[in-house]
Amino acid sequence: MARKHRIWYPGAMYHLTTRGNQKAPIFIGNEDFKTYLNLLHAYSFKHSIRIVTYCLMGNHVHLQVQCETEPPSAFMKSVHQLYAMYFNKKYETVGHVFQGRYKAELIEELDQFLETSRYIHLNPVRSDIVDTPLEYPYSSYKYYVTEAESPLVDTTLILAYYHGSREAYRKYAEFPLELVPAAAAPQKSQPKQNRSKSRGSSRDLSSGSSPGSSSPGSGTRS
Repeated sequence: MARKHRIWYPGAMYHLTTRGNQKAPIFIGNEDFKTYLNLLHAYSFKHSIRIVTYCLMGNHVHLQVQCETEPPSAFMKSVHQLYAMYFNKKYETVGHVFQGRYKAELIEELDQFLETSRYIHLNPVRSDIVDTPLEYPYSSYKYYVTEAESPLVDTTLILAYYHGSREAYRKYAEFPLELVPAAAAPQKSQPKQNRSKSRGSSRDLSSGSSPGSSSPGSGTRS
């Protein structure tokens, strides 16, 4: 069966997800998380990928990224090939570490852009690992709600919508937690009657508008 083509255009934003083969753990110790994050940092720079949010769970990964100059495929291939080599060598295993090709959901609306960040940051809470997202060490949440900084994460796109207020974003992300159940997923789009208004007033994330700097219709497929 042929692969489904993925739309890409300069500045396209995605929610990327990947799982361990047969849902097996891909992170076992602290060094594993750190190795994966180091690879994200190195190859996001090489491929001009902007990491907006991330969460590394035991057997899967969530990334919210903006792809400035190319689709995310080469970036993800580099990270996963090198991490798989590291993992198999360390744990003396063979075969696939990751389950198939990563999934990429194109983010096209402002509400979807913000909700994706919340969905990713609340992953450890929905999984009953922690009570609050700030307790989880392997996500980008701390860089949004504290003064901590990371060369990996660009918080400016999201915090721009809250006038730089970390507390305002924290309230958005955490209140109320019960409204983001385990089965919930990021919104696909705004209600149909509001779509034209949203697109008409928001074209560029960097100016406090909607995801992507070009029209999806003008994109290429990868």
